[in-house]
Amino acid sequence: LEGHSNLVVKGVYENQDSKKLSYALTEEIINKFPDIKGIYVTSYNSVEVCKCIEKYGRKDDITVIGQDLYPELAEYIINGGLQATFHQNPVVQGEMAVKILFDYITGSQEPMGDVYVMPRLVLRSNLECFEEEYQ
Repeated sequence: LEGHSNLVVKGVYENQDSKKLSYALTEEIINKFPDIKGIYVTSYNSVEVCKCIEKYGRKDDITVIGQDLYPELAEYIINGGLQATFHQNPVVQGEMAVKILFDYITGSQEPMGDVYVMPRLVLRSNLECFEEEYQ
């Protein structure tokens, strides 16, 4: 992205799907890069990142984009601690997987290549459209 925008990636951090590590890494990032303006979290640990940012009083100057959608995460979208999240639609993913497997086992369809489910961007302004999916 460098050279195509003013976005500069400060680093990539692996949280190993650990809430505790996600929080600790967020503290490290905030201290190491006091001018940080955004964090993208690629796991369900976005809530821990938001908690840390709030603790340090940085909620208004660090944009957080998350992954997934569940009740606690929705609360952070509502209160402004999380600006957006990519909803991966796990129900549709599961339905498609079962259908593809069933079709293959019954011989009605040969295995197909990659199957994609389009993620949807959830913001405070459209959160109510997803209420059934995260309640």
